Amino acid sequence: MWGLIYKELVQGRKNIISIIISEGAMSLLMLMPSLLGEDSDLVSEIIPLLGIFVYILMFLIISMLCVGFFEMDENKRWVYFIASTPATAAGQVRTKYLCTFIMYTLLLGWSFALSKIVAAKGFQISFVVPLGLYFAMLFVHAVEFPFIVRFGSKAGSLVKTAIGLLAMLIGVEYALFGDISAFENTDEIFDLLSRLGKAGVISGVTSMLVMAFPFVALSMYLFSCEISAKLYLKGAEDY
Repeated sequence: MWGLIYKELVQGRKNIISIIISEGAMSLLMLMPSLLGEDSDLVSEIIPLLGIFVYILMFLIISMLCVGFFEMDENKRWVYFIASTPATAAGQVRTKYLCTFIMYTLLLGWSFALSKIVAAKGFQISFVVPLGLYFAMLFVHAVEFPFIVRFGSKAGSLVKTAIGLLAMLIGVEYALFGDISAFENTDEIFDLLSRLGKAGVISGVTSMLVMAFPFVALSMYLFSCEISAKLYLKGAEDY
């Protein structure tokens, strides 16, 4: 498996370098107000909101790299070759899942370091946001990757788009027919996001669901890996 991990890193080195540069730029954007700004109420309010925005971008950028691990090997001859080696096709799939997990875990560690750097400058930014994004992206990939393995990367992109559209549809339906009185005051929305960025605390969120979600996401990710391992050879017929 270590040989396959090395192959993924070498094969995707250009993408990885581009991702590192992009993540570095995003990190600098987050740190800039705390490095240059004074300890004012305005800066203290901007940093948590900016942190949420930057964290989302950083995780979305990593997701493109992880999907690229699968796109690079959408070749029928390669699939049949790896299936004939001791590594097996299942080992190939598990390696890609492992590389994805490693990339997100490294980003999570870097996010933790960023939150500590900002805290050292006297500003508050929550680690709960990247932690939530970490498990959320694993959950999304758990759904997306089997479709990529079976039907190709385009199908996986359609699945991710469908999830996004479903979320938008739910949001629009709620906006049309639900109780939106809580969102009529923009100051309250700003305060809500600010509290999330600072402490990750939003009233009304069931603590049991929040605590259970990481276990659900990890379980689904492992289960998805086994499903993809079984579908890999069948999916190669469509490459």
